[in-house]
Amino acid sequence: MTASTWVDLSQVMYPGIPGAKAHGEFEWWVDRPEVPEHIELRISHISTAIHMGTHMDAAAHFIPGGKTIEEYETDHFIGPGVVLDLRREGVIPIDAADLEQASPGIRDGDIVFIWTGYAEKVGSVDIHATGHPHLTEDAARWLVDRGVRLIGIDVFTPDLPGNFRPEGFDWPVHQILLGNDTLIIENLGTNLERVAGHRVDISAVPVRVAGAEGGFVVPLARITD
Repeated sequence: MTASTWVDLSQVMYPGIPGAKAHGEFEWWVDRPEVPEHIELRISHISTAIHMGTHMDAAAHFIPGGKTIEEYETDHFIGPGVVLDLRREGVIPIDAADLEQASPGIRDGDIVFIWTGYAEKVGSVDIHATGHPHLTEDAARWLVDRGVRLIGIDVFTPDLPGNFRPEGFDWPVHQILLGNDTLIIENLGTNLERVAGHRVDISAVPVRVAGAEGGFVVPLARITD
C-alpha cells in the first residue's frame, strides 16, 4: 500500500448487523417496479436507526440545544490525524495515559481513530455479553483539551458497554466529548489494521439529514508518515 492509497474504514451494512439494543434492526429490501420488459430496474430501500453500522454522533445526540449533523462545517470532518493501535481484550479502559503515550503522538487539533481489535469480532462474538474496551472520562477530557474534533473507535460506544454500566449511568464520555463538539464515530471497520500506527489524512464527511443527531459515514484514511 502506497502513502497515496485511500483506505475505507467503514463496516459493510447488512440485515442482522449487530448494534446497540436501543437502535433496533437494520432492514434492507429491493423493489422491482413495473417497467418495459427490456429494462432491468431495482430500487433498494433501508429502514434503520442512524446509529447502526459506521456512523457519527453529533452534539444533539446527548446535549440539549447541541448542533445537529448538518450544522457543522465540512472542515470539521477532514484533516490530519492518527490511527492508534490500542488493542485489548474485554472491558478494559483506555485512559489519558494510554493516549499520551501512544505512538504516533497525538497533535493538537488531530482527528483520532482507535483500533481496539473489536471490528474483527463483529458478527462472531456477542459483544453485548463480553463487553469491549472503552474510553475513560479522563481520556475524553484529555482529547478535548488538545482540540481533537473527531474521535473514532471500532466498538458500539466509547463509553462503558451496556451490560457493565452501574445504576444511574449517564454516558459521561459522550457528555464530555459531544459537549465540546468533539464528534464521535462508532463501529469503525476492519481496515483500521491497514493504517494503525500511522499518521494519516482523514476524510469522514457524514450524510447530512436536517435536524438529525447523527449520520452515516464512510471514513477514509491515507498514510502520510
